[in-house]
Amino acid sequence: MARKTSAGGRTDHTILLQYGFDVKVRRKHPAVKDRINAVNRMLQDAAGNRRLFIDPKCKNLIDCLTKQQYKEKSQIPDKDSGYDHMNDALGYGVEYLFPVTKQAPEHKGPFGSIEPKLYGHF
Repeated sequence: MARKTSAGGRTDHTILLQYGFDVKVRRKHPAVKDRINAVNRMLQDAAGNRRLFIDPKCKNLIDCLTKQQYKEKSQIPDKDSGYDHMNDALGYGVEYLFPVTKQAPEHKGPFGSIEPKLYGHF
């Protein structure tokens, strides 16, 4: 979310805080692919588990999720189609609450196998 707005010099964050919202943001934007992976994983992970369900009344979000495409021969979402805004909003929230963490490779040292540690941004 932008930290600035044209509303009299107040930031988006201060406006939301003024109206009682609890604003949670990272110091740095997550990578686009991390947001996409977080949403995709919540919709259905590799084991077939689903943890994110979209209400059928959310027709615009469903439209955006089903119609957004990547730019030709790339892994960059097409921002010209108009389907990106709702997906971006969903992606920031899902990635913040349920980030995709990377599992470090198992390390075998002189004392045998050590449990793999999770690392990522929390």
